[in-house]
Amino acid sequence: MSRRLELINEIIARNERYINTKNKAASQARKPMSVEERKKLQELRNANHWLRKAEFCIVQSLVNEKEYIDTNPNDKPILAARCAKCGRVYFAAALGYGVEEDTSDNIKAAVAEGDELFITNEVKMQMCKCEKRMFNAEDE
Repeated sequence: MSRRLELINEIIARNERYINTKNKAASQARKPMSVEERKKLQELRNANHWLRKAEFCIVQSLVNEKEYIDTNPNDKPILAARCAKCGRVYFAAALGYGVEEDTSDNIKAAVAEGDELFITNEVKMQMCKCEKRMFNAEDE
C-alpha cells in the first residue's frame, strides 16, 4: 500500500477516535455539547469525507500507474493543519493538484506533533505563535 494511503487511513482513524470519544463523553455527562464542539466534530466528519475521496483518487492513480490530478477548478478540497497548542491554522495544501515531497514532509511533521488535520473548501491562514513551524532559521 502506498505511504499516502497509510497516512490518509491514519488521519481518518484519528478523527473517528476523537469524534467517538467526544460523543461518548457528552452522552455520559448527559449534557449537550457546545456549539463550538459540534462545529469541530462536523469539520472532522467533513474531513473524513474528503479524505476518503482523496483515497479513491490515489487508488485510481495506482491502478492506472500514473498520477491522478483532478483538473476541475471548482470545489478543490484543502488539507489544513491546526496547531494543537494554540489552535491556529498554520498550514494548507490544495489536494486536487497533487502533493509534492516537501508538502508531504510538512504533513508528516504535523501528524508527528499531534496537530489536528482537517479538510475544508476554504481556510484562513494564521501564524502559529507556539514555535516556528515549517520555517528554517535562514527563512526569517
